Amino acid sequence: ISIFNTGIVYAGGTGDILLEGTSGLANHVVNTGIRITDLNTIVKTDNGNITMKSGIGGTSAGSGFVISLADVVTLVSGDIQVESNQMTIGGSMTTQNTDTIRVMPLTANVVMHISSAGEVFNGPLILSDTELDSLFTSRLIIGNVSGGDILVNMDLTRTSVTNIAMICNEDIVPNTGQ
Repeated sequence: ISIFNTGIVYAGGTGDILLEGTSGLANHVVNTGIRITDLNTIVKTDNGNITMKSGIGGTSAGSGFVISLADVVTLVSGDIQVESNQMTIGGSMTTQNTDTIRVMPLTANVVMHISSAGEVFNGPLILSDTELDSLFTSRLIIGNVSGGDILVNMDLTRTSVTNIAMICNEDIVPNTGQ
């Protein structure tokens, strides 16, 4: 799924948005399960939830989820959930008031790293503090009950008050982060 060049996906009222994509087999710049890019490109709801699930096809190429220069927004209320074994977050995701953003692996037992290291094909899922700073919410949930270890290899800083929960089926390991 590619949404770009001022594209808009919008659900009014209490409608939800569900985007599910899988990258292809070839190594190509747009070989991404879900790709939301370019200024003024937006995925938004009024009072509904936004769920994006993105897998990786093939064995050596492709990306799961990419957001770059674009916005994913719930305007009044609603949660945002992203499930992928590989994410690149360079655009913003915003919820209102007491709503939640969840980022988690798509596949059970995939390890997550909070680190500045680069992405790895099909896991572990690596998220940097800079990427997490692009998630504007009062509640941020990292991981899920079927995920592998969460390794925290860097400090997490927030520009606004955020309740952060890390959830996994294995261990949460604070190496150098807080």
